[in-house]
Amino acid sequence: MKRLIALLCVAAFAATILAPSASLARKKKRGIYWYEYSVPFTCGSNATDPGRILTGDHATVIQAINAGTANATVYVGLALTYPTGALFPGWVSDRVAATLPAGAASQASCQDALDLQNQIVPPPFPIPPYAQGFATIQSSIPLTVQQTHSVEMPGGQIALTNQAIPGRRIVRPPAP
Repeated sequence: MKRLIALLCVAAFAATILAPSASLARKKKRGIYWYEYSVPFTCGSNATDPGRILTGDHATVIQAINAGTANATVYVGLALTYPTGALFPGWVSDRVAATLPAGAASQASCQDALDLQNQIVPPPFPIPPYAQGFATIQSSIPLTVQQTHSVEMPGGQIALTNQAIPGRRIVRPPAP
């Protein structure tokens, strides 16, 4: 019995000594990792291109909320898959840095994607009224990210989808 009590005392003492250093190690690691969300989008009218996903007028809205108690540093970029298509890589925008305050939310619409597409597609490529690709959001803390997509098809039918976008932990990216 005395031996068990002595063992418990040693274990308790070791825990009090080691606990602060383990806590500091966790805090150091927390700043190393960021979170990345790859959000698919489809925007504009592809009524004249039946080779695309669904013929019609597409709209995508991307929403993000910082439900945490600290401000989030956020880097956002756009990677187009169309134009070009045909298994050729599309163009990639520069990333933009922003701050999303604690408790605040933000949204990007199709008009934002189409405006950015006009800046990143090099001449002499014609700018179609249609864009498809991924918005990439990198955040210093976890966010809640949603994507809503709607399409009005030529017959007047409307399809609407809404999905939560899972994040993945990444090594802290360099600033844009």
